[in-house]
Amino acid sequence: MARLINWASSADKDYDMVKINKEVMMDKQLPEVEMVACDICRKEVPKSAAKISEAVDYFAYFCGLECYEKWRDEVKQAETDQK
Repeated sequence: MARLINWASSADKDYDMVKINKEVMMDKQLPEVEMVACDICRKEVPKSAAKISEAVDYFAYFCGLECYEKWRDEVKQAETDQK
């Protein structure tokens, strides 16, 4: 029975520490993350994680390689159609 009581008091201490850590974390201001929309699927992604293609007058942002490749293929097709 003594083990169970010691474990319970240990668990209570762990719970209290988690509660304190949560309160401390809530007081901290997290930096704002600049988000951009993928030019293909419009999914919002952090600018720092976005794949970027520099076009003539603007930057195109993509959530991943799949959307980038789709965009690239569409651009190639449009250029082919114009010729």
